[in-house]
Amino acid sequence: VCVNSIYLNMIVLLYIVHMVKNSVKYVSCKDLKAVTAGLKRIYTTNNKEIGYLELKSSVDKLDNKYSVVSDIWQRNWGVIIPLFAFADK
Repeated sequence: VCVNSIYLNMIVLLYIVHMVKNSVKYVSCKDLKAVTAGLKRIYTTNNKEIGYLELKSSVDKLDNKYSVVSDIWQRNWGVIIPLFAFADK
């Protein structure tokens, strides 16, 4: 039984720390700072539209070397979006 089927108005959030941790395990040490800075621009934006633009920008940079990282973020975008409802306006 899915929790969302019982609690219809429940918001499910994916912990960003888990997303970042899962992403960096695929990144070499020399690229770690640049990749994490790019990821940070995604989850620190004020709304989902800007966050999505940052995601697309990061995907363009990551796809050459770390396509698995960009895939992780694109695949989970639907559960990252609720985070922006709690961003400072």
